[in-house]
Amino acid sequence: MVTEEIHSRSRTAAPTEDSEIRELTDGESITEAVTNALSSVLETETTSMEPLHSVVDTDALEAIFAPRGDGTPRKSGFVEFEYDSARVRVEGRTVVVYRPRVRNVSE
Repeated sequence: MVTEEIHSRSRTAAPTEDSEIRELTDGESITEAVTNALSSVLETETTSMEPLHSVVDTDALEAIFAPRGDGTPRKSGFVEFEYDSARVRVEGRTVVVYRPRVRNVSE
């Protein structure tokens, strides 16, 4: 048998037991939202996790989605990256963390 990782590439995702979708709350940074979503999906305490900044430039991540100079929110664009065994997608004020689904495929 061959093990194959299945990744959904859909722009819209419905939450599953293998994913976590979070909308940023007032005062919450993208880094905090990503860390909390990863903690939930990977079933580990945030204090036990490898720091997010070791995988992605968190300052750049925050800057990409910061409001425009006139204060209006950015509504387009996304960033995807991998952390441990999960795939993270940040799109505006939404964070989605996917744990890859693994299935056995017969040769």
